[in-house]
Amino acid sequence: MDPRLVRLAHLLVDYSVNVQPGDRVWIEATTAAEDAVRAVFQRVLEKGGHPQILLTFPEQEALFLEHAAGDQFDVLPPFAKLAADEFEC
Repeated sequence: MDPRLVRLAHLLVDYSVNVQPGDRVWIEATTAAEDAVRAVFQRVLEKGGHPQILLTFPEQEALFLEHAAGDQFDVLPPFAKLAADEFEC
């Protein structure tokens, strides 16, 4: 693994968020950041946390805005709401 990503993961997990054993950690990113997500996922596990990943693809938001209509704009994805309400990190 790229040592720069390992250092970034340590910075994010150990200092920015300060993951503690048992913390539920929501990791949200695009597929373009897969290598960084992998490093953060691994570090959260090493710290005793419970990582959950939500990956999106780069064109996802543009496709949604182009093709969604009506009440589709009003629905908050259930996992996003759960994570915002319940996760520690």
